[in-house]
Amino acid sequence: MNQVQLRLNLNFKPNRAFTLIELLVAIGLIALLVGILAPALGRARAAARNTMEVAAGQQLIVAYTLYADDHKSALLVGYATDAMVSLNPPPGGQTLRVMDEAGEAISGVPARRYPWRLAPYFDYAFEGLYKDPSILRRYRERSDFQYVVSLSPSYGLNSMFLGGDADRFGFNSAALAAWGSFYATRIDQPARTDRQIVFATARGVDPDGGDLVPGYFRIDPPFRTARSWSATYDPADLPGATGHIDFRMGEGAGRASARRGGGKAGVVHLDGHASMQGFDSLDDMTMWAPRATGRAWVLGGP
Repeated sequence: MNQVQLRLNLNFKPNRAFTLIELLVAIGLIALLVGILAPALGRARAAARNTMEVAAGQQLIVAYTLYADDHKSALLVGYATDAMVSLNPPPGGQTLRVMDEAGEAISGVPARRYPWRLAPYFDYAFEGLYKDPSILRRYRERSDFQYVVSLSPSYGLNSMFLGGDADRFGFNSAALAAWGSFYATRIDQPARTDRQIVFATARGVDPDGGDLVPGYFRIDPPFRTARSWSATYDPADLPGATGHIDFRMGEGAGRASARRGGGKAGVVHLDGHASMQGFDSLDDMTMWAPRATGRAWVLGGP
């Protein structure tokens, strides 16, 4: 090495390292950017999930309408009696033949709920009924798959006022004598199809452990013979406080904002369109019952 090269090497100084203050400033800027971007990314993810869930609801109403087309405009029975789905039905009554994807007959509670009776119209693709695929995977591992898969679809059916519900005064001669035909049995009976609720996002209880899970097969109205919903929505309440409707879609579904009316449910209407509706909007019986004359209408009312 010559003297010039040695002199250059001795004079070389490495790049200066960051000072502590500069590092703290850089960390602060990164934290600021994360704080700005994280809510936007969260909203984008929520919007994507909501879009997928609304699309699933629109596919469900297509299947619901196809069922009516195949049954001379008769609506799908909301929640059947045990006799309707019996493998040995009594003579003279309405009979519903319910089959699984292998063509095997289903009876009992799984057949009384809507999913298995509507399943042929979405090719038994239960993935479309469950927004949380992990729940469906877990259910498929159970020996009682027929039962649990019918329990927690993402969308619950307005079974009390569409098709009739055996646990909600449906097919009851005394109730029909007292209140008349309070539920629709044909797809052409509801006059306000753009308002008429068919399905809405729901939540219920996990059959494995009692925790709350997305999805339930039935949604209940705010009024029956009296008010059945809580006065306000709080996401900490049990699902039955709002008829099993899940208002946690969209923005503002946290507890504080929910008490101010925030949070949305995905709703599918009889005319085929889907919408996002809050607690106050769905606390209106004219969206539920074809015969309702006001927001607080009850069975037996004018």
